Amino acid sequence: MMDLHCGLANEMYKYSYGNYNPWQVPFGEQEDIQLVCGKNDRVATQLLLYSKEEMIVSLEASPAFYKVYPVPTVRVEVESCIKGLQVTTQLVELVRDDDGNYKSEVLLSKGKKFQERLKVQPTWIELATDDEVEAGEYSVTVKVYVSHLLQDETLYRTLRIKLRVMDVRVPSLHEGKFYLDLWQHHTSLARTYEVGLWSEDHFALLKDHLKVLQELGQKAITIIASDIPWSGQWSTYYRTNASDTFEYNMISVKKKADGTFGYDFSAMNRYVQMCLEMGIDGEIEIFGLLGIWTMEDAGYTKVIEDSQDAIRIRYLDEVTGTYCYIRKRKELEAYIRAIDENIVASGWSHLAKVVCDEPNDPAHFKHVLSDLLELMPHVQFKVTICSMQTVLEDLPGVNDYVLNLPLILDRPDRIQVIRQEKNVNMSYYVAIDPKCPNTFLRCYLAEARFLPWLSMLMDMDGFLRWAIWLWPNEPFDFESYHYQKFKAGGTHFVYPSKRGKPLYSLRYKNLQKGIRDYLIFQMYAEAFEGKEEVHQAIKSIMKVKQIEEMAGRYRKNADEVLSLNYWEYEKVVNQFMSRLETLVK
Repeated sequence: MMDLHCGLANEMYKYSYGNYNPWQVPFGEQEDIQLVCGKNDRVATQLLLYSKEEMIVSLEASPAFYKVYPVPTVRVEVESCIKGLQVTTQLVELVRDDDGNYKSEVLLSKGKKFQERLKVQPTWIELATDDEVEAGEYSVTVKVYVSHLLQDETLYRTLRIKLRVMDVRVPSLHEGKFYLDLWQHHTSLARTYEVGLWSEDHFALLKDHLKVLQELGQKAITIIASDIPWSGQWSTYYRTNASDTFEYNMISVKKKADGTFGYDFSAMNRYVQMCLEMGIDGEIEIFGLLGIWTMEDAGYTKVIEDSQDAIRIRYLDEVTGTYCYIRKRKELEAYIRAIDENIVASGWSHLAKVVCDEPNDPAHFKHVLSDLLELMPHVQFKVTICSMQTVLEDLPGVNDYVLNLPLILDRPDRIQVIRQEKNVNMSYYVAIDPKCPNTFLRCYLAEARFLPWLSMLMDMDGFLRWAIWLWPNEPFDFESYHYQKFKAGGTHFVYPSKRGKPLYSLRYKNLQKGIRDYLIFQMYAEAFEGKEEVHQAIKSIMKVKQIEEMAGRYRKNADEVLSLNYWEYEKVVNQFMSRLETLVK
Protein backbone atom coordinates (compact mmCIF):
# COMPACT_ATOMS: atom_id res chain seq x y z
CA MET A 1 0.00 0.00 0.00
CA MET A 2 1.28 3.44 -0.93
CA ASP A 3 2.24 5.76 1.94
CA LEU A 4 0.11 8.70 0.81
CA HIS A 5 -1.25 11.56 2.91
CA CYS A 6 -4.26 13.67 1.87
CA GLY A 7 -5.94 16.72 3.36
CA LEU A 8 -8.11 19.70 2.49
CA ALA A 9 -6.95 23.26 3.08
CA ASN A 10 -8.44 26.69 2.44
CA GLU A 11 -7.76 28.93 -0.55
CA MET A 12 -5.27 31.11 1.36
CA TYR A 13 -2.97 28.16 2.02
CA LYS A 14 0.52 28.66 0.58
CA TYR A 15 3.08 25.86 0.69
CA SER A 16 6.79 26.64 1.02
CA TYR A 17 9.41 24.09 0.03
CA GLY A 18 13.16 24.42 0.34
CA ASN A 19 15.48 25.45 3.10
CA TYR A 20 13.63 23.98 6.08
CA ASN A 21 11.30 21.00 5.72
CA PRO A 22 11.00 18.66 8.73
CA TRP A 23 10.20 15.00 8.14
CA GLN A 24 6.66 15.03 9.47
CA VAL A 25 3.66 15.51 7.17
CA PRO A 26 3.48 19.30 6.70
CA PHE A 27 -0.32 19.63 6.98
CA GLY A 28 -3.25 18.28 8.93
CA GLU A 29 -5.10 15.48 7.12
CA GLN A 30 -8.47 17.22 7.20
CA GLU A 31 -11.06 15.10 5.40
CA ASP A 32 -13.87 17.65 5.14
CA ILE A 33 -14.19 21.41 4.87
CA GLN A 34 -17.17 23.77 5.19
CA LEU A 35 -17.38 26.50 2.53
CA VAL A 36 -19.92 29.30 2.04
CA CYS A 37 -20.76 31.35 -1.03
CA GLY A 38 -23.66 33.15 -2.68
CA LYS A 39 -25.22 32.90 -6.10
CA ASN A 40 -23.10 34.00 -9.06
CA ASP A 41 -20.18 33.46 -6.74
CA ARG A 42 -17.13 31.26 -6.30
CA VAL A 43 -15.23 29.63 -3.48
CA ALA A 44 -12.22 27.31 -3.46
CA THR A 45 -10.35 24.74 -1.42
CA GLN A 46 -7.04 22.96 -1.93
CA LEU A 47 -6.41 19.23 -1.83
CA LEU A 48 -2.93 18.51 -0.48
CA LEU A 49 -1.06 15.32 -1.39
CA TYR A 50 2.22 14.14 0.17
CA SER A 51 4.14 10.91 -0.04
CA LYS A 52 7.52 9.39 0.72
CA GLU A 53 7.40 7.99 -2.82
CA GLU A 54 7.63 9.71 -6.17
CA MET A 55 4.32 9.75 -8.02
CA ILE A 56 2.33 11.03 -10.95
CA VAL A 57 -0.57 13.24 -9.88
CA SER A 58 -3.38 13.31 -12.43
CA LEU A 59 -6.67 15.15 -12.74
CA GLU A 60 -7.56 13.33 -15.96
CA ALA A 61 -9.23 10.02 -16.83
CA SER A 62 -6.56 9.14 -19.39
CA PRO A 63 -3.60 6.88 -18.43
CA ALA A 64 -0.56 8.44 -16.75
CA PHE A 65 2.88 6.80 -16.75
CA TYR A 66 6.23 8.32 -15.85
CA LYS A 67 8.64 8.42 -18.80
CA VAL A 68 11.74 7.09 -16.94
CA TYR A 69 10.76 4.39 -14.44
CA PRO A 70 7.60 3.02 -12.81
CA VAL A 71 5.98 5.21 -10.14
CA PRO A 72 2.47 5.14 -8.63
CA THR A 73 -0.25 7.26 -10.19
CA VAL A 74 -2.52 9.26 -7.89
CA ARG A 75 -5.70 10.37 -9.64
CA VAL A 76 -8.02 13.03 -8.21
CA GLU A 77 -11.67 13.21 -9.16
CA VAL A 78 -14.28 15.68 -7.89
CA GLU A 79 -17.92 14.54 -8.07
CA SER A 80 -20.89 16.89 -8.01
CA CYS A 81 -24.40 16.71 -9.41
CA ILE A 82 -25.49 20.14 -8.17
CA LYS A 83 -27.41 22.06 -10.80
CA GLY A 84 -25.86 25.47 -11.36
CA LEU A 85 -22.45 24.54 -9.93
CA GLN A 86 -19.30 24.40 -12.04
CA VAL A 87 -16.25 22.61 -10.63
CA THR A 88 -12.72 23.39 -11.81
CA THR A 89 -9.62 21.51 -10.70
CA GLN A 90 -6.04 22.62 -11.39
CA LEU A 91 -2.62 21.48 -10.24
CA VAL A 92 -0.61 24.10 -8.39
CA GLU A 93 3.00 24.70 -9.40
CA LEU A 94 5.63 26.10 -7.05
CA VAL A 95 7.80 29.07 -8.06
CA ARG A 96 11.21 29.97 -6.65
CA ASP A 97 11.18 33.03 -4.41
CA ASP A 98 14.03 35.43 -3.70
CA ASP A 99 14.88 33.52 -0.51
CA GLY A 100 15.58 30.33 -2.49
CA ASN A 101 12.43 28.58 -1.29
CA TYR A 102 9.68 27.47 -3.66
CA LYS A 103 6.16 28.77 -2.94
CA SER A 104 2.70 27.69 -4.13
CA GLU A 105 1.84 30.05 -6.94
CA VAL A 106 0.72 29.01 -10.45
CA LEU A 107 -2.50 27.25 -11.45
CA LEU A 108 -1.42 24.97 -14.28
CA SER A 109 -3.40 24.17 -17.41
CA LYS A 110 -1.98 20.65 -17.71
CA GLY A 111 -3.76 17.83 -15.92
CA LYS A 112 -0.80 15.58 -15.03
CA LYS A 113 2.42 16.21 -13.17
CA PHE A 114 5.38 14.19 -11.87
CA GLN A 115 5.81 14.84 -8.16
CA GLU A 116 8.98 14.45 -6.11
CA ARG A 117 8.94 12.52 -2.86
CA LEU A 118 8.50 14.40 0.44
CA LYS A 119 7.01 17.40 -1.34
CA VAL A 120 3.42 18.61 -1.11
CA GLN A 121 1.39 18.78 -4.32
CA PRO A 122 -1.62 21.09 -3.94
CA THR A 123 -4.64 20.88 -6.23
CA TRP A 124 -6.91 23.92 -6.54
CA ILE A 125 -10.61 23.00 -6.47
CA GLU A 126 -12.89 25.90 -7.34
CA LEU A 127 -16.68 25.82 -7.07
CA ALA A 128 -18.54 28.48 -9.09
CA THR A 129 -22.29 29.02 -8.77
CA ASP A 130 -24.55 30.64 -11.34
CA ASP A 131 -27.69 32.75 -10.85
CA GLU A 132 -29.97 29.73 -11.01
CA VAL A 133 -28.43 27.56 -8.30
CA GLU A 134 -30.81 27.03 -5.39
CA ALA A 135 -29.81 28.20 -1.95
CA GLY A 136 -29.11 25.37 0.44
CA GLU A 137 -26.64 22.86 1.84
CA TYR A 138 -24.70 20.63 -0.55
CA SER A 139 -21.93 18.05 -0.52
CA VAL A 140 -19.17 17.73 -3.11
CA THR A 141 -17.03 14.58 -3.04
CA VAL A 142 -13.29 14.49 -3.65
CA LYS A 143 -11.97 11.02 -4.43
CA VAL A 144 -8.31 10.03 -4.48
CA TYR A 145 -7.44 6.88 -6.47
CA VAL A 146 -4.11 5.05 -6.57
CA SER A 147 -2.71 2.69 -9.18
CA HIS A 148 0.71 1.27 -10.10
CA LEU A 149 1.68 0.37 -13.65
CA LEU A 150 -0.89 -2.12 -15.00
CA GLN A 151 -2.59 -2.85 -11.69
CA ASP A 152 -6.23 -1.97 -11.22
CA GLU A 153 -6.95 1.40 -9.67
CA THR A 154 -8.18 1.46 -6.07
CA LEU A 155 -10.02 4.14 -4.11
CA TYR A 156 -7.56 5.40 -1.51
CA ARG A 157 -9.43 8.22 0.25
CA THR A 158 -12.74 10.09 0.06
CA LEU A 159 -12.91 13.69 1.24
CA ARG A 160 -15.93 16.00 1.34
CA ILE A 161 -16.58 19.66 0.66
CA LYS A 162 -19.67 20.84 2.50
CA LEU A 163 -21.03 23.80 0.57
CA ARG A 164 -23.60 26.26 1.78
CA VAL A 165 -25.08 28.48 -0.93
CA MET A 166 -26.71 31.58 0.49
CA ASP A 167 -29.70 33.24 -1.15
CA VAL A 168 -27.73 36.33 -2.14
CA ARG A 169 -26.58 37.19 -5.65
CA VAL A 170 -23.02 38.47 -5.60
CA PRO A 171 -22.40 40.97 -8.43
CA SER A 172 -19.98 39.93 -11.14
CA LEU A 173 -16.78 41.87 -10.64
CA HIS A 174 -17.16 43.75 -13.93
CA GLU A 175 -20.56 44.95 -12.69
CA GLY A 176 -19.13 46.31 -9.45
CA LYS A 177 -17.96 49.78 -8.55
CA PHE A 178 -14.54 48.79 -7.26
CA TYR A 179 -12.09 50.79 -9.36
CA LEU A 180 -9.30 48.42 -10.33
CA ASP A 181 -6.37 49.72 -12.37
CA LEU A 182 -3.74 47.15 -13.32
CA TRP A 183 -1.35 48.49 -15.96
CA GLN A 184 -0.92 46.40 -19.09
CA HIS A 185 2.52 45.94 -20.66
CA HIS A 186 1.81 45.08 -24.28
CA THR A 187 5.40 44.70 -25.46
CA SER A 188 6.06 42.14 -22.73
CA LEU A 189 3.43 39.85 -24.27
CA ALA A 190 4.93 40.08 -27.75
CA ARG A 191 8.46 39.64 -26.41
CA THR A 192 7.65 36.61 -24.25
CA TYR A 193 5.73 34.76 -26.94
CA GLU A 194 8.09 35.88 -29.70
CA VAL A 195 5.47 37.37 -31.99
CA GLY A 196 5.58 40.60 -33.98
CA LEU A 197 4.60 43.74 -32.10
CA TRP A 198 1.01 44.71 -33.06
CA SER A 199 0.74 41.66 -35.36
CA GLU A 200 -2.41 39.52 -35.58
CA ASP A 201 -0.74 37.00 -33.27
CA HIS A 202 -0.03 39.77 -30.79
CA PHE A 203 -3.63 40.97 -30.77
CA ALA A 204 -4.85 37.40 -30.28
CA LEU A 205 -2.61 37.18 -27.20
CA LEU A 206 -3.83 40.56 -25.96
CA LYS A 207 -7.45 39.45 -26.23
CA ASP A 208 -6.83 36.26 -24.27
CA HIS A 209 -4.96 38.14 -21.56
CA LEU A 210 -7.57 40.88 -21.31
CA LYS A 211 -9.99 38.20 -20.13
CA VAL A 212 -8.12 37.91 -16.83
CA LEU A 213 -8.61 41.65 -16.35
CA GLN A 214 -12.26 41.43 -17.33
CA GLU A 215 -12.79 38.77 -14.66
CA LEU A 216 -11.31 41.07 -12.03
CA GLY A 217 -13.53 44.00 -13.01
CA GLN A 218 -10.67 46.04 -14.49
CA LYS A 219 -11.67 49.61 -15.38
CA ALA A 220 -8.58 51.14 -17.06
CA ILE A 221 -7.05 50.72 -20.52
CA THR A 222 -3.28 51.18 -20.90
CA ILE A 223 -1.96 53.08 -23.93
CA ILE A 224 1.77 53.58 -24.53
CA ALA A 225 2.29 56.69 -26.68
CA SER A 226 6.09 56.92 -26.85
CA ASP A 227 9.11 54.64 -26.63
CA ILE A 228 10.52 53.36 -23.32
CA PRO A 229 8.74 55.84 -21.00
CA TRP A 230 10.14 53.99 -17.95
CA SER A 231 13.59 53.53 -19.53
CA GLY A 232 13.55 49.81 -18.79
CA GLN A 233 12.67 50.03 -15.10
CA TRP A 234 16.35 50.27 -13.97
CA SER A 235 17.34 47.05 -15.77
CA THR A 236 20.43 48.83 -17.07
CA TYR A 237 21.91 48.82 -13.56
CA TYR A 238 21.80 45.03 -13.12
CA ARG A 239 24.44 42.78 -14.62
CA THR A 240 23.60 39.28 -13.35
CA ASN A 241 19.91 38.86 -14.18
CA ALA A 242 18.69 41.91 -16.06
CA SER A 243 15.34 41.45 -17.79
CA ASP A 244 14.05 43.28 -20.85
CA THR A 245 11.16 45.42 -19.60
CA PHE A 246 11.09 48.11 -22.29
CA GLU A 247 7.71 49.19 -23.62
CA TYR A 248 7.30 50.57 -27.13
CA ASN A 249 4.99 53.06 -28.80
CA MET A 250 1.58 51.89 -30.03
CA ILE A 251 1.47 54.73 -32.57
CA SER A 252 3.41 54.36 -35.83
CA VAL A 253 5.06 57.55 -37.13
CA LYS A 254 6.44 58.28 -40.61
CA LYS A 255 8.15 61.29 -42.13
CA LYS A 256 6.98 61.72 -45.71
CA ALA A 257 8.99 62.89 -48.71
CA ASP A 258 7.49 66.40 -48.42
CA GLY A 259 8.78 66.69 -44.83
CA THR A 260 5.40 66.31 -43.12
CA PHE A 261 4.62 63.60 -40.59
CA GLY A 262 1.95 60.93 -40.72
CA TYR A 263 0.56 59.10 -37.72
CA ASP A 264 -0.97 55.62 -37.73
CA PHE A 265 -3.27 55.09 -34.72
CA SER A 266 -4.64 51.76 -35.90
CA ALA A 267 -2.93 49.59 -33.24
CA MET A 268 -3.85 51.98 -30.43
CA ASN A 269 -7.44 52.35 -31.60
CA ARG A 270 -7.87 48.63 -32.15
CA TYR A 271 -6.66 47.86 -28.64
CA VAL A 272 -8.94 50.48 -27.07
CA GLN A 273 -11.92 49.15 -29.00
CA MET A 274 -11.09 45.60 -27.94
CA CYS A 275 -11.04 46.67 -24.28
CA LEU A 276 -14.28 48.62 -24.55
CA GLU A 277 -16.06 45.64 -26.10
CA MET A 278 -14.96 43.55 -23.10
CA GLY A 279 -16.41 46.04 -20.63
CA ILE A 280 -13.06 47.57 -19.65
CA ASP A 281 -14.40 51.06 -20.12
CA GLY A 282 -13.66 53.29 -17.14
CA GLU A 283 -10.77 55.27 -18.63
CA ILE A 284 -8.05 55.29 -21.26
CA GLU A 285 -4.70 55.94 -19.57
CA ILE A 286 -2.08 57.39 -21.90
CA PHE A 287 1.53 56.87 -20.82
CA GLY A 288 4.66 58.31 -22.37
CA LEU A 289 3.72 61.96 -22.71
CA LEU A 290 4.38 63.16 -19.18
CA GLY A 291 7.02 62.49 -16.54
CA ILE A 292 9.34 60.29 -18.60
CA TRP A 293 11.92 58.49 -16.48
CA THR A 294 15.53 59.31 -17.32
CA MET A 295 18.83 57.61 -16.45
CA GLU A 296 21.41 59.98 -17.85
CA ASP A 297 24.47 57.95 -16.84
CA ALA A 298 23.13 55.03 -18.91
CA GLY A 299 22.23 57.22 -21.88
CA TYR A 300 18.46 57.37 -21.38
CA THR A 301 18.15 61.14 -21.68
CA LYS A 302 16.16 63.72 -23.61
CA VAL A 303 16.34 63.62 -27.39
CA ILE A 304 14.48 66.88 -27.91
CA GLU A 305 16.78 69.47 -26.40
CA ASP A 306 14.26 72.33 -26.18
CA SER A 307 11.54 70.11 -24.69
CA GLN A 308 10.70 70.09 -21.00
CA ASP A 309 10.32 66.30 -20.94
CA ALA A 310 12.27 63.30 -22.28
CA ILE A 311 9.61 62.03 -24.69
CA ARG A 312 11.07 59.69 -27.34
CA ILE A 313 9.18 59.42 -30.64
CA ARG A 314 10.76 57.13 -33.22
CA TYR A 315 9.75 57.52 -36.86
CA LEU A 316 10.52 56.05 -40.27
CA ASP A 317 12.04 58.48 -42.75
CA GLU A 318 10.52 57.37 -46.06
CA VAL A 319 13.21 59.10 -48.07
CA THR A 320 16.24 57.47 -46.43
CA GLY A 321 14.50 54.30 -45.20
CA THR A 322 16.04 54.83 -41.76
CA TYR A 323 14.48 55.13 -38.34
CA CYS A 324 15.12 58.37 -36.49
CA TYR A 325 13.86 60.22 -33.42
CA ILE A 326 11.91 63.45 -33.44
CA ARG A 327 14.34 66.12 -32.24
CA LYS A 328 12.39 69.35 -32.74
CA ARG A 329 9.90 70.60 -30.23
CA LYS A 330 7.44 71.81 -32.88
CA GLU A 331 7.37 68.30 -34.39
CA LEU A 332 6.71 66.80 -30.97
CA GLU A 333 3.89 69.28 -30.39
CA ALA A 334 2.30 68.34 -33.71
CA TYR A 335 2.46 64.67 -32.66
CA ILE A 336 0.79 65.36 -29.32
CA ARG A 337 -1.95 67.44 -30.96
CA ALA A 338 -2.58 64.59 -33.37
CA ILE A 339 -3.17 62.20 -30.43
CA ASP A 340 -5.67 64.66 -28.97
CA GLU A 341 -7.43 64.93 -32.33
CA ASN A 342 -7.60 61.14 -32.69
CA ILE A 343 -9.17 60.85 -29.25
CA VAL A 344 -11.83 63.41 -30.14
CA ALA A 345 -12.53 61.82 -33.53
CA SER A 346 -12.93 58.42 -31.85
CA GLY A 347 -15.38 59.79 -29.27
CA TRP A 348 -13.14 59.00 -26.30
CA SER A 349 -12.45 62.44 -24.85
CA HIS A 350 -14.59 61.63 -21.79
CA LEU A 351 -12.36 58.61 -21.07
CA ALA A 352 -8.85 59.78 -21.96
CA LYS A 353 -6.35 60.66 -19.25
CA VAL A 354 -2.65 61.38 -19.63
CA VAL A 355 -0.84 59.69 -16.76
CA CYS A 356 2.35 60.73 -15.00
CA ASP A 357 4.04 58.04 -12.92
CA GLU A 358 5.63 59.34 -9.71
CA PRO A 359 6.99 62.80 -10.65
CA ASN A 360 10.02 63.54 -8.47
CA ASP A 361 10.21 67.31 -9.07
CA PRO A 362 6.81 68.96 -8.45
CA ALA A 363 7.84 72.37 -9.78
CA HIS A 364 9.15 70.93 -13.04
CA PHE A 365 6.14 68.63 -13.32
CA LYS A 366 3.76 71.61 -13.10
CA HIS A 367 5.67 73.38 -15.85
CA VAL A 368 5.49 70.38 -18.19
CA LEU A 369 1.84 69.84 -17.28
CA SER A 370 0.95 73.39 -18.29
CA ASP A 371 2.40 72.79 -21.76
CA LEU A 372 0.38 69.59 -22.22
CA LEU A 373 -2.82 71.28 -21.08
CA GLU A 374 -2.54 73.58 -24.10
CA LEU A 375 -1.62 70.81 -26.54
CA MET A 376 -4.29 68.34 -25.34
CA PRO A 377 -7.36 70.35 -24.31
CA HIS A 378 -9.72 67.38 -24.65
CA VAL A 379 -8.18 65.02 -22.11
CA GLN A 380 -7.83 64.90 -18.35
CA PHE A 381 -4.76 64.12 -16.28
CA LYS A 382 -3.89 61.53 -13.66
CA VAL A 383 -0.83 61.14 -11.48
CA THR A 384 0.61 58.48 -9.19
CA ILE A 385 2.26 60.16 -6.23
CA CYS A 386 4.81 59.04 -3.66
CA SER A 387 5.67 62.38 -2.01
CA MET A 388 3.60 64.73 0.16
CA GLN A 389 5.18 67.71 -1.58
CA THR A 390 3.53 66.68 -4.85
CA VAL A 391 0.18 66.06 -3.14
CA LEU A 392 0.20 69.58 -1.71
CA GLU A 393 0.91 71.21 -5.08
CA ASP A 394 -1.88 72.83 -7.03
CA LEU A 395 -1.95 70.70 -10.17
CA PRO A 396 -4.28 72.20 -12.78
CA GLY A 397 -6.09 69.67 -14.94
CA VAL A 398 -5.31 66.74 -12.62
CA ASN A 399 -8.48 65.20 -11.22
CA ASP A 400 -7.13 61.75 -10.35
CA TYR A 401 -4.64 61.26 -7.54
CA VAL A 402 -3.30 57.76 -6.90
CA LEU A 403 -1.24 57.74 -3.72
CA ASN A 404 1.43 55.29 -2.64
CA LEU A 405 0.15 53.45 0.44
CA PRO A 406 3.17 54.41 2.62
CA LEU A 407 2.36 58.06 1.89
CA ILE A 408 -1.21 57.57 3.12
CA LEU A 409 -0.05 55.65 6.18
CA ASP A 410 2.25 58.51 7.09
CA ARG A 411 -0.64 61.00 7.42
CA PRO A 412 -4.05 59.38 6.81
CA ASP A 413 -5.95 62.26 8.43
CA ARG A 414 -4.16 64.85 6.31
CA ILE A 415 -4.80 62.87 3.11
CA GLN A 416 -8.57 62.86 3.66
CA VAL A 417 -8.59 66.62 4.25
CA ILE A 418 -6.59 67.20 1.05
CA ARG A 419 -8.96 64.99 -0.90
CA GLN A 420 -11.97 67.00 0.22
CA GLU A 421 -10.24 70.32 -0.46
CA LYS A 422 -9.19 69.33 -3.98
CA ASN A 423 -12.42 67.45 -4.81
CA VAL A 424 -10.56 64.79 -6.81
CA ASN A 425 -10.79 61.05 -7.37
CA MET A 426 -8.33 59.34 -5.06
CA SER A 427 -7.11 55.76 -5.15
CA TYR A 428 -4.07 54.05 -3.69
CA TYR A 429 -1.33 51.73 -4.87
CA VAL A 430 1.36 49.45 -3.53
CA ALA A 431 4.66 49.02 -5.34
CA ILE A 432 8.06 48.36 -3.79
CA ASP A 433 6.61 49.27 -0.39
CA PRO A 434 5.05 48.65 2.07
CA LYS A 435 6.33 45.36 3.40
CA CYS A 436 2.76 44.44 4.35
CA PRO A 437 0.21 44.41 2.84
CA ASN A 438 1.62 43.73 -0.61
CA THR A 439 1.43 41.17 -3.41
CA PHE A 440 4.94 39.74 -3.74
CA LEU A 441 5.48 35.99 -3.89
CA ARG A 442 6.86 36.13 -0.35
CA CYS A 443 3.64 37.75 0.95
CA TYR A 444 0.85 35.81 2.60
CA LEU A 445 -2.19 35.34 0.41
CA ALA A 446 -4.26 37.10 3.07
CA GLU A 447 -2.49 40.32 2.06
CA ALA A 448 -3.77 40.17 -1.52
CA ARG A 449 -7.30 39.54 -0.25
CA PHE A 450 -7.02 42.39 2.24
CA LEU A 451 -6.03 45.11 -0.26
CA PRO A 452 -9.62 45.78 -1.48
CA TRP A 453 -10.79 45.71 2.14
CA LEU A 454 -8.24 48.41 2.90
CA SER A 455 -9.57 50.50 0.03
CA MET A 456 -13.01 50.35 1.62
CA LEU A 457 -11.64 51.21 5.06
CA MET A 458 -9.70 54.24 3.79
CA ASP A 459 -12.64 55.44 1.66
CA MET A 460 -10.50 55.26 -1.46
CA ASP A 461 -12.05 55.01 -4.91
CA GLY A 462 -9.99 51.99 -5.85
CA PHE A 463 -6.65 50.22 -6.09
CA LEU A 464 -3.78 50.37 -8.60
CA ARG A 465 -0.86 48.05 -9.26
CA TRP A 466 1.68 48.96 -11.90
CA ALA A 467 1.83 45.59 -13.67
CA ILE A 468 -0.34 42.57 -14.43
CA TRP A 469 1.94 40.71 -16.90
CA LEU A 470 5.40 42.26 -17.09
CA TRP A 471 7.51 39.11 -17.03
CA PRO A 472 11.20 38.78 -16.13
CA ASN A 473 13.50 36.37 -17.97
CA GLU A 474 12.43 33.25 -16.07
CA PRO A 475 9.08 33.89 -14.38
CA PHE A 476 8.90 30.33 -12.98
CA ASP A 477 12.42 30.35 -11.53
CA PHE A 478 14.39 33.27 -10.17
CA GLU A 479 11.56 35.67 -10.88
CA SER A 480 13.10 38.79 -9.42
CA TYR A 481 15.41 40.51 -11.84
CA HIS A 482 16.58 43.09 -9.35
CA TYR A 483 15.76 42.12 -5.82
CA GLN A 484 16.37 45.51 -4.24
CA LYS A 485 13.52 47.02 -6.25
CA PHE A 486 11.04 44.43 -7.53
CA LYS A 487 10.86 41.33 -5.39
CA ALA A 488 9.65 38.08 -6.94
CA GLY A 489 6.06 38.32 -8.14
CA GLY A 490 6.09 42.12 -8.04
CA THR A 491 5.74 42.47 -11.80
CA HIS A 492 2.83 40.14 -12.55
CA PHE A 493 -0.29 38.36 -11.33
CA VAL A 494 -0.47 35.86 -14.20
CA TYR A 495 2.10 33.68 -15.95
CA PRO A 496 2.81 32.79 -19.59
CA SER A 497 2.00 29.30 -20.83
CA LYS A 498 3.13 27.15 -23.74
CA ARG A 499 -0.27 27.47 -25.38
CA GLY A 500 -0.37 31.26 -25.21
CA LYS A 501 -3.09 31.43 -22.56
CA PRO A 502 -2.44 33.19 -19.23
CA LEU A 503 -1.99 31.05 -16.13
CA TYR A 504 -3.57 32.38 -12.95
CA SER A 505 -1.61 32.76 -9.73
CA LEU A 506 -2.87 32.16 -6.21
CA ARG A 507 -2.19 35.86 -5.62
CA TYR A 508 -4.55 36.71 -8.48
CA LYS A 509 -7.24 34.42 -7.06
CA ASN A 510 -7.02 35.97 -3.61
CA LEU A 511 -7.08 39.51 -4.98
CA GLN A 512 -10.16 38.45 -6.93
CA LYS A 513 -11.71 37.16 -3.70
CA GLY A 514 -10.96 40.45 -1.95
CA ILE A 515 -12.68 42.46 -4.70
CA ARG A 516 -15.68 40.14 -4.41
CA ASP A 517 -15.72 40.82 -0.65
CA TYR A 518 -15.61 44.56 -1.33
CA LEU A 519 -18.75 44.30 -3.48
CA ILE A 520 -20.54 42.46 -0.68
CA PHE A 521 -19.47 45.14 1.80
CA GLN A 522 -20.77 47.77 -0.60
CA MET A 523 -24.10 45.98 -1.03
CA TYR A 524 -24.50 45.82 2.73
CA ALA A 525 -23.51 49.44 3.31
CA GLU A 526 -26.07 50.62 0.75
CA ALA A 527 -28.87 48.31 1.91
CA PHE A 528 -28.53 48.98 5.65
CA GLU A 529 -26.68 52.33 5.72
CA GLY A 530 -23.98 50.28 7.35
CA LYS A 531 -20.76 51.82 6.12
CA GLU A 532 -19.42 52.38 9.62
CA GLU A 533 -20.38 48.83 10.60
CA VAL A 534 -18.37 47.54 7.65
CA HIS A 535 -15.40 49.65 8.69
CA GLN A 536 -15.50 48.21 12.19
CA ALA A 537 -15.70 44.67 10.84
CA ILE A 538 -12.65 45.27 8.64
CA LYS A 539 -10.76 46.61 11.65
CA SER A 540 -11.61 43.43 13.54
CA ILE A 541 -9.24 41.39 11.36
CA MET A 542 -6.44 43.93 11.76
CA LYS A 543 -3.81 43.46 14.47
CA VAL A 544 -2.96 47.18 14.60
CA LYS A 545 -5.18 49.76 16.23
CA GLN A 546 -4.67 52.40 13.55
CA ILE A 547 -3.83 51.93 9.86
CA GLU A 548 -0.76 54.17 10.22
CA GLU A 549 0.82 51.36 12.27
CA MET A 550 1.18 49.44 8.99
CA ALA A 551 3.88 51.92 7.98
CA GLY A 552 7.37 50.55 7.49
CA ARG A 553 8.83 52.54 10.34
CA TYR A 554 7.00 50.25 12.79
CA ARG A 555 8.85 47.21 11.36
CA LYS A 556 5.95 44.86 11.89
CA ASN A 557 5.65 41.44 10.32
CA ALA A 558 2.50 40.43 8.45
CA ASP A 559 1.05 38.51 11.41
CA GLU A 560 1.44 41.67 13.51
CA VAL A 561 -0.48 43.77 10.97
CA LEU A 562 -3.48 41.67 10.01
CA SER A 563 -5.05 38.28 10.54
CA LEU A 564 -3.68 35.47 8.42
CA ASN A 565 -6.57 33.20 9.41
CA TYR A 566 -8.85 32.41 6.45
CA TRP A 567 -11.82 31.65 8.69
CA GLU A 568 -11.73 35.08 10.30
CA TYR A 569 -12.10 36.66 6.86
CA GLU A 570 -14.95 34.29 6.04
CA LYS A 571 -16.71 35.10 9.30
CA VAL A 572 -16.65 38.82 8.55
CA VAL A 573 -17.98 38.47 5.01
CA ASN A 574 -20.55 35.79 5.80
CA GLN A 575 -22.15 37.83 8.57
CA PHE A 576 -22.95 40.53 6.03
CA MET A 577 -24.15 37.91 3.55
CA SER A 578 -26.52 36.58 6.20
CA ARG A 579 -28.01 40.03 6.76
CA LEU A 580 -28.40 40.54 3.02
CA GLU A 581 -30.13 37.18 2.80
CA THR A 582 -32.87 38.46 5.12
CA LEU A 583 -33.78 41.06 2.50
CA VAL A 584 -34.47 38.27 0.01
CA LYS A 585 -36.55 36.29 2.48
